[in-house]
Amino acid sequence: GPAHHGRAARGAGALTVSAPARLVGWIGIGKMGLPMAGHLLAARHAVLAYDVVPEHVAALAEQGGERAASVKEVARR
Repeated sequence: GPAHHGRAARGAGALTVSAPARLVGWIGIGKMGLPMAGHLLAARHAVLAYDVVPEHVAALAEQGGERAASVKEVARR
């Protein structure tokens, strides 16, 4: 078959290709930011997050996100 980049899995006669995970920087983990960043984690992206409220970042870290020490760290990485 054709060459595909990334990981491929066959199932039910269809070919599914998933893109490699990438690091996404996220600033602001609140009522909207937490579920949005959570969707990125569910899609197998790595999420580096910062918020002025440490408990907000802790909630994302429980889902597999990585805590950043500052906005500068998010921008740098």
